[in-house]
Amino acid sequence: MKISYLVAIVLMAWACSSISVNRGAELVRVTNREPGRECKFLGDVTGSQGNRFTGGFTSDANLETGARNDLKNKGFELGGNVIYLLTQRDSQTADTRDRKNVTLTGNVQVGSNEVSRAYQHENNHNRIVEQREESR
Repeated sequence: MKISYLVAIVLMAWACSSISVNRGAELVRVTNREPGRECKFLGDVTGSQGNRFTGGFTSDANLETGARNDLKNKGFELGGNVIYLLTQRDSQTADTRDRKNVTLTGNVQVGSNEVSRAYQHENNHNRIVEQREESR
């Protein structure tokens, strides 16, 4: 019985932490200003943190940081280095009005700067690691 309580506490602590930003994605910039013509549109992404079970136990800061990190991770996977934020939504529980979820949606763009080169370097690194693992 004590083990199940310990497992529940560990799971709750893990569930309430924010989504971490992946290596390379920390260089992606999220902005409210529409990028200029020097940027190329790559697609739309949505980042989210929280749900009906963990949202009430997760701090507002972790909900917002996690959603932003999720957005950056997805934008980086598309090859972007700028995300033009289109919407920012949150949902609340009916009984306590606590936030339970934060969702961000944006346009992924790529501009000609160091971040796009960092993305290419990261992809090359991942391919090399995958090739080494396959050859084992």
